[in-house]
Amino acid sequence: MSENEERSAASARSYLNVISDTFYYTYECKQPLDNTLRNFFRENKKYGSKDRRFISDSLYAIFRWFGWLKEELPEKPIFPEDCEFFCNFLLKALEWDCCMEDHPVVLYLKKRYSFVNPDTEDLLQLVPEWLIEDLEEEFDEDDIEDEYIVPMQKRPPVWVRLQGKRHDEAIKELTDRLAEPKEHERIENAVKLTGSRLNLVQFVGYRNGAFEIQDLASQCLGVLCAPKEGESWWDVCAGGGGKSLQLADILRKSGKVLSTDIREWKLKEILKRASRARLKNIQTSTLVEGRKQKFDGVLIDAPCSCTGVWRRNPESRWMTSEEDVQEVARTQRQILEESFHTVKPGGKLIYATCSVTRTENELVVKDFLKDHPQFELVPVRHPLTREKTKGIVRINFLPDDCDAMFAAVMVRSC
Repeated sequence: MSENEERSAASARSYLNVISDTFYYTYECKQPLDNTLRNFFRENKKYGSKDRRFISDSLYAIFRWFGWLKEELPEKPIFPEDCEFFCNFLLKALEWDCCMEDHPVVLYLKKRYSFVNPDTEDLLQLVPEWLIEDLEEEFDEDDIEDEYIVPMQKRPPVWVRLQGKRHDEAIKELTDRLAEPKEHERIENAVKLTGSRLNLVQFVGYRNGAFEIQDLASQCLGVLCAPKEGESWWDVCAGGGGKSLQLADILRKSGKVLSTDIREWKLKEILKRASRARLKNIQTSTLVEGRKQKFDGVLIDAPCSCTGVWRRNPESRWMTSEEDVQEVARTQRQILEESFHTVKPGGKLIYATCSVTRTENELVVKDFLKDHPQFELVPVRHPLTREKTKGIVRINFLPDDCDAMFAAVMVRSC
């Protein structure tokens, strides 16, 4: 065995142990893959950037194509480098993912294990059956495959939102650092990064608030809200605050945005981000305090099954059940019931999710409107296509290469 082959063999043994352990832990314990990897690499500093990339890409590929692999899922091997079944399991995923074909470790494993190129399978097997049944109520099989499953098999790019007045500086830094920024044609301040993978939080533009990491679909919610000068808005489920920051940036020195979330640490993060962006019109508080006030606009980006971000988190496909979706839909209705009364007459209520299921989207809105006739859907143009809608907006993965989202734009009449 040559020196290069010995090096590849050693790397293969190390990688396969990590990939095997991490895969089975994530799958059996239903843990988010990104968190698991982050914790592992934090505790194991010996893995450099190239090691981390191989391990991470391999695991994402396995979960992305798991629908075609699960029937031949091997028992957890004690020594995965000596388990031909597990190695072929991994190699099939990498082959389908068109991932790292020329990597020395991949070439070594193919040479050692008589790898056979996998046949293609039924695309519908790449997502849970319950999701197909949900979507079939509105879409035919070809649309489900073309609009949802096919794009789901490719990880989307990173999008950022320019904010403040230092746009040129931000674009220059992104260009100089080989991020290859491309500004969106219709959504102002939305920029797609198509270049090298980079740690954007280390960029000067990020640290001084010139840009925020925010997917294009999420940015479309700010366009649909369209806050006007001097208005007050409530971001009910603010999370990390990306949409709160966008609303405040649109309002600039006028109006105010109240951000609430059940997680106190999220609110602290929002204030840090607002300070970095020099936005002084954001306040944080509790949900109880928010329900005591009146607002010109209320945004409910509700907790959901997150099926619209399965491109980024493919492991979630195999950890989310139909019962989970039904349960979260009940939570969504409860949040609407506890929040709608804060909308002023003539004000807007925006209900949104990063889900593609009808159960969490159209059906939730339909039930809400049936019980509250003082609200009605208002016609709006789709932010990306500019086509007229009746107030229901679905943002799909393609053609803009982003996450999928749903939004309903409602107005209170009295």
